[in-house]
Amino acid sequence: MDANLYGWGTELDTKLNILICTSIFPNSAEPSRGIYIFNQVRALGKHCRIKVIAPVPYFPKWLPLRGYGMFSRIPQRETMDTLDVLHPRAIVVPKVGRLLNGITYYLALSRAFERVREHFTPDVLLAYWAYPDGYASTMLARDLGVPVVVGARGHDVNNARPSGLRGRMVVKTLDRADRLMAVSAAMKERMTSFGIDPRKIAVVPNGLDSIFVPEDREVARGQAGLSAQKGGEKTILFCGRLSPEKGVDVLLDAAKLLDSRGIPFYLLLVGDGPMRKTLRVHAARLGLEGKVRFAGEVPPQKVPALMNSSHVLCLPSHSEGWPNVVMEALGCGVPVVASRVGGVPEILSKPGSGLMVPAGDREALADALGQALKKTWDRSTVRAAVAGRTWDHVAENILREIRTAMNR
Repeated sequence: MDANLYGWGTELDTKLNILICTSIFPNSAEPSRGIYIFNQVRALGKHCRIKVIAPVPYFPKWLPLRGYGMFSRIPQRETMDTLDVLHPRAIVVPKVGRLLNGITYYLALSRAFERVREHFTPDVLLAYWAYPDGYASTMLARDLGVPVVVGARGHDVNNARPSGLRGRMVVKTLDRADRLMAVSAAMKERMTSFGIDPRKIAVVPNGLDSIFVPEDREVARGQAGLSAQKGGEKTILFCGRLSPEKGVDVLLDAAKLLDSRGIPFYLLLVGDGPMRKTLRVHAARLGLEGKVRFAGEVPPQKVPALMNSSHVLCLPSHSEGWPNVVMEALGCGVPVVASRVGGVPEILSKPGSGLMVPAGDREALADALGQALKKTWDRSTVRAAVAGRTWDHVAENILREIRTAMNR
């Protein structure tokens, strides 16, 4: 297949050639998916020649399996901003086939690279997740004879059990990589618990997009299309995937406690996921009609207005890597109530930026939310917790680690 079909030209220069391999990346069907990875890659593109291979699950159009049909609508190639992205298909068997994902992703990466290798020779591979991306990328890097840098961002490492087969595959990936990047100090500690040399791991937290700045709350509510507040109620915002690890069911339980205590609030749930129907039923069972709104997915450009419309962001997760949604809220001067998991304590390390509670504790979560809603927060102090951490800084950190890997 002609590589120029994918818009990847033949021009040569002295810039570093980086082949990005990631299973989570924005696409035309899911424009918000992995937007933080997109921001990193776009910043890297200011300094390097970038090619992105982002496999998506293969899904026959005739199979009526809900939740997977959208993958058939994703084009084989598309342009995201200035980035050319190739979406090869990887055979993925839901649930039972996850142990094979590393191999199927390797086959997808290899096929995709064959289409462009005549016009693009990578100096290094960069994978954003330990599994399946990193596992597949270490195999492709071995074929190409180039170094590979692998990142660990959250569930890929947090959920790995070294005694299990998938856990052993994750450990093998971390061991094979020339350099590792942990999104938080907590993630680095988790990786070293697998026996990985800590000197091989660099902590590279995420950055903050420049669109997340404080705005007038009422103006933002109009931009977000929200109705005027009533009865002194304040808005609690959740923004993320409606999946078990996010703990939204615990948030609904805490909301019921707030309601029983007579604290006026409005809970706005932004996002979609496998627990959407279950959570709707749970909210109705708790009698929270009129107190909770399921807003679904929203375009990335609308998120700052939603942040600025709210009085507090809540992230009740059971596990996290480095949740960018926390940084985005702080960037807007909005305080955060979150579970003390993953990189959250590192983000909320400065006083006056938010409150933390044990994961899964609905009583503690309700207490903290009540306290946050009653408190008068200094928005400039809240924003100061994340000021200065841009995606350009992240790109510089990543390039430093790439050069370290190449010099080994």
